[in-house]
Amino acid sequence: SATLIGETININSSLTANTTASLQGTTVNLANNITAAGGISGTPSIVNVQNTTAEIQDGIDVAGVNSSVNIAAGSYTGNADATAGGKSVTLSTAGAAAVGQVTLSGNLVLDAGDTLQLQLSGLTPATQFDNFVVTGSTTLSGATLVPTISFTAAVSDKLVIISNGVGAVTGTFSGLAEGSFVAINGQTFQIT
Repeated sequence: SATLIGETININSSLTANTTASLQGTTVNLANNITAAGGISGTPSIVNVQNTTAEIQDGIDVAGVNSSVNIAAGSYTGNADATAGGKSVTLSTAGAAAVGQVTLSGNLVLDAGDTLQLQLSGLTPATQFDNFVVTGSTTLSGATLVPTISFTAAVSDKLVIISNGVGAVTGTFSGLAEGSFVAINGQTFQIT
């Protein structure tokens, strides 16, 4: 097994453990993947998935309970299942500093304990608002949507925050059934 302990842990090259991998730090920066036959765990409150060599699921697996997983813009392979391990995870694209688009060649699974945090600063995906492009299925199961907006939208403006490929979108965000309205900084949007 591999146990790494430190205030900030940087995974810059592939980490492989024959049994388990445990990362015990405040912040983990993933720039590469983690392979552990017995599973991945950790305690950090912040995990930064820094490039597409790393996997989003590794970031979720190593995150501690009630932690944030910040995902750099780009294309990723594999599933992102935040329900694994019963953790409450906040996913955000590009981190707190910028907007970005995350393309996931797999399934996105969130539940009532999870949060999707998005920044909306214009009408162009990837450069003016955060969004996920998911080629598999998307399961929301009551996840909390936390958008912030920094522009004035027109009535006809449309922002696609999750673009689903061949798979279906199952479930809804907490309290936001299909067709319901949500107020963001005094502006009203409809969930479709």
